[in-house]
Amino acid sequence: MEITQQSQLIAFDFDGTLFLNDVANWKAYQHALKPHGFDLTLEMYKEHCDGYDYRTFLGLLFDITDEQLLTEIHNTKKAIYPKYYKFITPDTTLLNIAKAKHGKCITAIVSTASRQSIEEILEIFNCKHLFDFIIAKEDVAHQKPSPECYLHAMIRANACPSTTTIYEDSDTGVTSAILSGATVMRVVRHNHTTSFIPQ
Repeated sequence: MEITQQSQLIAFDFDGTLFLNDVANWKAYQHALKPHGFDLTLEMYKEHCDGYDYRTFLGLLFDITDEQLLTEIHNTKKAIYPKYYKFITPDTTLLNIAKAKHGKCITAIVSTASRQSIEEILEIFNCKHLFDFIIAKEDVAHQKPSPECYLHAMIRANACPSTTTIYEDSDTGVTSAILSGATVMRVVRHNHTTSFIPQ
């Protein structure tokens, strides 16, 4: 669609927001960590890893500071991750919002996930066409909770904070979104029902 001055932007986080993939991510990281003697439980992943860059949570949980080891673990995780795509489920409420808004405003995915995994999952669920562009991990120098990714999305869309709405689920992502100055909707789920809390 044509981008006009001060366009309206609807931006969605990916992991845990558009797609429920915590189990898939956990299994992939568990696979990558085990050969190095580290054990990551699902409870640990949900409490400490959700929304954070891998360097941050691996450092906090396991005191891993060796850059070569961090890169090896992350590369192994990325390589094995597609094996666990079967554990991923979409949030139909949010996808329906994207479907309703696409073509009427600019819709984007803004995530700390890799572009490759985002695009592969979108293809699997046949919904890549609902989004005008993707801001992925590779596109920014500073990961969430820095607002850089969302500010980058606004520049890309020619939008401003007052014309941008962001959907996020994690504390880290919500902080990033709030710091961008946009309208922020926290995604919450109860009994398999998705709802939103303005921040």
